[in-house]
Amino acid sequence: MLPNTVCYTLLWLWSLWGKATASTITQVPTLTAIGTVKPTLHIEFILTGFFGCFPPDMTFQQTAVASAVQRLRDLYPKHHWTWTLLAEPQNAVLGDINVILAQWYNQRRNPNWVHIVVGLACLEALPMSDLLGNYDVLLITSGGSDRLMRDRQRCPTFLSTTPYAQSGAVVCSLLNVLNWTTVFVGLDSQVKTSYHQFSFNQITNKLVGCGVTFTATTAPFSTGSSISRILMEFNRKSRVFLYFGEPPGLRNLLVAAVEFKMTHGDYVYLAICQLNIAHFGLFTWQQHDEDDEKVKMAYRSVLLLSIMDEELYGLPSFLSLVQEWAVRYQSMFNNTVLDNDLRVTALTASHAATEIAGIAVMEAVERHGELPAGDNGQLLANSILNRTYPHLGVGGIWRMGSFGIILHTVQLGSFDVEEQFLKGFLRGTETGVFETYSWARMHSRPIWHGRQFLPPDLPLCGLDGAACHSDQLFSVEVVGGCAVVLVTLAGILGSLRKIHRSRFIFGSDWWKLDDTALDTGMKRGRSRSLLYNSVMSLSRWASRHHIRKCYT
Repeated sequence: MLPNTVCYTLLWLWSLWGKATASTITQVPTLTAIGTVKPTLHIEFILTGFFGCFPPDMTFQQTAVASAVQRLRDLYPKHHWTWTLLAEPQNAVLGDINVILAQWYNQRRNPNWVHIVVGLACLEALPMSDLLGNYDVLLITSGGSDRLMRDRQRCPTFLSTTPYAQSGAVVCSLLNVLNWTTVFVGLDSQVKTSYHQFSFNQITNKLVGCGVTFTATTAPFSTGSSISRILMEFNRKSRVFLYFGEPPGLRNLLVAAVEFKMTHGDYVYLAICQLNIAHFGLFTWQQHDEDDEKVKMAYRSVLLLSIMDEELYGLPSFLSLVQEWAVRYQSMFNNTVLDNDLRVTALTASHAATEIAGIAVMEAVERHGELPAGDNGQLLANSILNRTYPHLGVGGIWRMGSFGIILHTVQLGSFDVEEQFLKGFLRGTETGVFETYSWARMHSRPIWHGRQFLPPDLPLCGLDGAACHSDQLFSVEVVGGCAVVLVTLAGILGSLRKIHRSRFIFGSDWWKLDDTALDTGMKRGRSRSLLYNSVMSLSRWASRHHIRKCYT
């Protein structure tokens, strides 16, 4: 048996070690090759669904989180990386998510692990942030960019990698930089999704405050009289048409515009989309029908504003990751064929959120040696603010702003005649100042009907139509003046013909004219008076100077 002093010493050391494990996270020592001791952490990502915004079978997010967790395992193999999905009950409502999160936190959360909540987050993002902020758990979502969530005091543990820029801020910034202050706005009422209605409302509400006046209309953009009426009103109000709707509606609009001769460069048809891919509706002239050539020429008058980064979603690294997501989806859910297209934008944002959060944990361990007790949500969130991540698995450059929301890049495209599709020529980059963008040309090639510049916004006839009205008055005056001159010339020629005849009839006194010689049948007026006075003056002058006939 050991002496009492030795036992007491061992118990004292054991108690100190126990306190150390209570005051730090997962102090499981790992001896490295050079003899230094570093803690091995267990990081668990908690997944949530949309809860009340979409059906509960929206499980595609798991594929993105799984791919990001695998990448973190490859980057940091000494640590344990796992993820858990919080099941969403059938008929879930908005408030259910916080009940489920509270149950998880109080009953299932392991106090020795680091936990990060990764959610898609729609309307529930703000209440989730309020709850998890009290728990000091990092919440990093692929949605939820409500203005209230930009308040770092209210939402200290919230971050968002949402791929969607605030469309109202983007359009206002673009119109201001192009010096377009008067636009016509059209919403296609026959579209199949609610996004265009949402974007239409968001942008028109924003235009009022950024110095842009507009006329708005909502109608079915199908073939028929409605489009003709819309185009006539557009012609009177502006030369810039903001279109909200699916590609078929724009096609119908352009076909009608060709008949009105409104596709030769004087008018702009600016369509607004999320991303120009098949999932959201592909804007293209080619439909393999009889109108293709007509529409292709009309597409030279189209601009396309993408609210997401077109360049990112075309990178080889991203396309490779999409293939991985498809394989994971089929494996995880026993599907040999995808039921529908992968929601690549949400998947991209979820993968980026998971990877950024994992990197933040590792960087915190490197800085501090070990993490304090708890999930350290605010500490991790603050370490991500104002950071740039150029090497994430999804590709591209990801910049987190000071408000806790990813800074976005958008593109404006025009019709590339050589490649025959809409291609970006102007890139807008969010600066970090609230809803402010800087714009830069992407190339120096012509962008608009062989030109380097876009047309102005004011209608051809002016805002009040006076330009066209004054032109009409001028035309009437010119035509009237020409008619008077022609009548006068006809009268003179007729009189000279009578004089010529009189020379042979009346002999040497042919030049002695009386009033009847000038009877041209003209009504009395200014023109006849001028003719009469001129010829009679000539007759009197000839009488005084004894004009002789000369024959050769």
